[in-house]
Parts: sequence; C-alpha cells; structure tokens
Amino acid sequence: MNNNAYIDNNNNIIAHSIMMIEHLNEPWGKDKNSHHIYMNRAALKFTNTPQHFSFEGKKDSEFPTQWSELAEDFVQHDNLTANTNRSVRVIQTHYWNGNKYLTPYISEKIPLLNSQRESLGILWNAKELIYINPLININKKIRR
Repeated sequence: MNNNAYIDNNNNIIAHSIMMIEHLNEPWGKDKNSHHIYMNRAALKFTNTPQHFSFEGKKDSEFPTQWSELAEDFVQHDNLTANTNRSVRVIQTHYWNGNKYLTPYISEKIPLLNSQRESLGILWNAKELIYINPLININKKIRR
C-alpha cells in the first residue's frame, strides 16, 4: 500500500487523528518548536493545567504550574525526538494529576513526520510507572 497516496488523498487525516486522541486516556500534542497545539482532557488533568489557561501556542515554561520549572528538560526531550526522528522515553517524577505526592510516569515523545520525513511536531504521552517488587510477596509468605 502506498501510504503517501493515502495521506495525500485524505485531507481529513489530522481531524480524524485529533478525534482519536481526544478519546485516549493519555496526554498528547506539541508542534516542532515545543509549543502546545493540542491537549486532550487527560493531558489537562495530568498537567494540572487551570481551566482558564489558554495553552495553545504556549511553551512548557509559560504554564502556570509547578512542573513548568522542568521546561528545559522537556524541550531537550522534544529536540532529541525532532532531531533524530525517533521516539524518546524518560521517567518524569512530579506531582502529576494535582496529587500531593510524587508519582513517576514514563513519558514518551513520538515524532510526527510528513511524507518527506520532516518533523511536523511531537506527540507525547505519559503512563504511570507501576513498580512491582517481587520481594513484597516473598516477605508476605515469610511472615505467615
């Protein structure tokens, strides 16, 4: 199948992609210069972004949130993704989702490329890092 023909013939692919992303339980969306272009409900909740804040076109450092202090690191991840055209995964620990406790998340930055493999933007998601320690179960057995 010729993917380029499919993309060229389907002018609504971006609209369909946004519709799909809107219903995901994970955050998404930046342009190639690290400006936020789209955030679904999950992203707004995850980043604890105030409802009144207009995020479109804003960089991480411009968000009125605690995590904006990490903006330089986030831009570094964005640039690595855009410059290598490869996904980048990092563990980010902060007070995500407005929690009062630190929670680690695996954040993945994925390059969004055009048919010439030029960077159009960065898709990002974050999933809670759940650490399962087998020693917990061993200790439970020992205690019995």
